[in-house]
Amino acid sequence: MLRVAGFALALPLAAAMAASLSPRLAWAGGSSAVIQLRGIVPQDCSVSVQDRGVVFELGAAAQSRSVAAIEERCNAPAGYTVTLSSRNGGELRPEGGAGAGLPYVMTYDDATPAGAGRVVAARPPGTETKDLYVETRPADGLRAGSYDDTIVVTVEAK
Repeated sequence: MLRVAGFALALPLAAAMAASLSPRLAWAGGSSAVIQLRGIVPQDCSVSVQDRGVVFELGAAAQSRSVAAIEERCNAPAGYTVTLSSRNGGELRPEGGAGAGLPYVMTYDDATPAGAGRVVAARPPGTETKDLYVETRPADGLRAGSYDDTIVVTVEAK
């Protein structure tokens, strides 16, 4: 009986000594796990416009004025496209739509004309603020009244 008890005491002592001498043996019975961390940045493409409230005096000579400051934002990896489109095809028309209108030209940084009253620019990811200019020509022969158009600015990821 003593022998069994002595043997039982000797095993924990031997294991403790082996662990202190060899770190490799100390981990022999351990386990490990992996924790995977992930993050996501949502795509954010947006536009804000500071309308300058410009009113053109259409009977006068040709005019070119900054009508708005446009802030474009998009973090899409391939960049984005900004499009400016005129609802009236690049023409100031009389309220109510009856009668002749006055064509105008939009100029927006490095944007390329893409049809009547439409310009398109390609950009890398980021934030930019640019001025939109509108140029009218003399308005001979137009009837008195109010003329208007609406320009829609769209920012889309590529």
